[in-house]
Amino acid sequence: DNLLHQKENIQIVFENVTKDNKIITCEWYNTPLVDENEKIIGVASLMMDITERKKAEKAVRDSEERSKKLSNLTFEGIFIHDKGVCIDINESLLKLVGYSKEEIIGKNMIELSIPKKYHSMIKENMNRNNTKPYEIEARKKDGTLFPIEVESRITKYNDIRVTAIRDITERKKAEESNALLSRAIEQAADTIVITDAKGNIQYVNPAFEKSTGFTSEEVIGQNPRVFKSGQHDDAFYKEMWKTLVSGKQWHGEIINKKKDGTLFTENAVFSSISNSNGEIVNYIVAKNDISETKRLQELESRAERLEMAGIIAGQVAHDFNNLLAPIMAYPEFIREELPQDHPAQSYLDTIEQAATKISEINQDLLTMGRRGHYNQDVINLNHIILHTVKEMESRTNTIKCNVELSERLKKIKGGSAQIHRMLTNLLVNAQDAMQNNGIITIKTENYYADDTSIAFGRVPKGEYVKLTVTDNGCGIPDNIIQKILDPFFSTKSAGKKSGSGLGMSVVDSVIKDHNGYLDLYSKVGVGTSFYLYFPISKGETEKTDTEQSKIGTEKVLVVDDDDIQREVSTQLLKKLGYKVNTVTSGEQAVEFLKETPQDIIILDMIMSPGIDGTETYRQILETNPQQKAIIVSGFSESKRVVEAQKLGVGAFVKKPFTKSTIAAAVRTELDKETTVLTT
Repeated sequence: DNLLHQKENIQIVFENVTKDNKIITCEWYNTPLVDENEKIIGVASLMMDITERKKAEKAVRDSEERSKKLSNLTFEGIFIHDKGVCIDINESLLKLVGYSKEEIIGKNMIELSIPKKYHSMIKENMNRNNTKPYEIEARKKDGTLFPIEVESRITKYNDIRVTAIRDITERKKAEESNALLSRAIEQAADTIVITDAKGNIQYVNPAFEKSTGFTSEEVIGQNPRVFKSGQHDDAFYKEMWKTLVSGKQWHGEIINKKKDGTLFTENAVFSSISNSNGEIVNYIVAKNDISETKRLQELESRAERLEMAGIIAGQVAHDFNNLLAPIMAYPEFIREELPQDHPAQSYLDTIEQAATKISEINQDLLTMGRRGHYNQDVINLNHIILHTVKEMESRTNTIKCNVELSERLKKIKGGSAQIHRMLTNLLVNAQDAMQNNGIITIKTENYYADDTSIAFGRVPKGEYVKLTVTDNGCGIPDNIIQKILDPFFSTKSAGKKSGSGLGMSVVDSVIKDHNGYLDLYSKVGVGTSFYLYFPISKGETEKTDTEQSKIGTEKVLVVDDDDIQREVSTQLLKKLGYKVNTVTSGEQAVEFLKETPQDIIILDMIMSPGIDGTETYRQILETNPQQKAIIVSGFSESKRVVEAQKLGVGAFVKKPFTKSTIAAAVRTELDKETTVLTT
């Protein structure tokens, strides 16, 4: 009708049968032909075979349908949008956000389900046509926020985009869990080491670096045999690996070697890590250094043994004294009955010399056994030292004694005779170590300790009189230092002048009787220093424990980069009566002291980003060699603190400190006099 009556062009598609009976799809274009009177006189027709095009269109439709079905089957949320306005969305994303399809189609998905703080990021990614995944948060219909990963592709149709949304809530939980585990391992006080199946190190935590002195870079890829101490035989390690490769856990003590060669004992737990197939792929080791614990246990055990030895020695000495009396007295009686030229006179001399030596040994035994059962008076240690040194110098002219005594040394409470015997033993040991030729230095000072670790235990926090006896002799090997306090222990070999082996046992007994502490430092071929700490007297003669003795009016400079710490220090010191100035850095302190001298400075150890307390004090000494100072720090005592103290800094006080702590430290250092050298 359209063709014949309306004279319109028409296009029709229908199937045709070819001569060989094939069915093809044809598209017909028909145009009416008219004469000059507009009368249709015929039809012009054009036929095109569109069979292949129709097949292609059907394939596209089928593909789109399959894509839509697959989109709804995938676990990923997918939506098609034009600058955020949703054109289509799959079932997975609808379930994820909690909306129906009708609530989403035609709406701006970004404004509907994404918090505003992420809008600019999304817009920027669309403008840049970013195809890489990125993470943001999405909001469900009920308002719940959850983490998602977004990945988008632009299509060939204008700005139409296909965007995939993945819920990464579980992944984030796993990441947080792994991060927590990682932080726990990184911050653990115990050493953690992870190796591969062959035992090669893959990871060590910071505690390992602190404990061993090795950096992670130095040990990653290395075999743990680099820590072998030589203290365990091959059978020990074979048994360990036999346990591990069987999948079992190995637990025990192991002696390892630090980077500097120091041996240390660790309590270790070795475990294997297997993959999903049950194959061992890694080993993990958790260890903690128990060297100090074992040292203290050994000291406690040794102290018990020494206690028992002292009790037995004291009882034996008491009984032996009664037997010794006639041996000491009768030679004199016999000598009076004999002529001067009688041959027996020389025998009597030998008996007297031997009896005197026995008496000295017996006195040592009594000293070990008495353990404080004697009168103790308030005494000045300097007086006993001068007397003992005079005796020493009268016996030899090959030993020189340098005596450095504090003129304002505080009093101690003790027994003069016992301290004299103790000091005599120390000087005799020094004389023997130097083979009767060298220099012994004896020094006293007022000293404040802040719970310091020493060779034979710890020195508790408090005020002490410190006695140092130093020689330049042969030194004591490390492997016998812990034995020198044992009764009857001696390093003197046959052929040398023999000793009783009680000298250091007596020293230990006397210092313990005085509630003091013994420490030492020795280096073979260089010499030995013994340090003895006597608690200051709290008697009426020296009222050092009162607040009144800790106050002052001197000028104090506080050097600290922390505002609060400067304020706290200022208030504490002002309450004690001191005149206080403050600066915020070591550099400022150096310049300040050039113009404004101070009686004492309180130095913070670490002041970032400038110079630390040690370097500050070093520079101050260049213009004021007599400047007194103490170090304070929130960290433990370090090598830098030791360096500062070698330069002349007094006490090390750990932050946070109390008024009494800082008062004692400041007063002790202010009262310390310049060393006086006498010979």
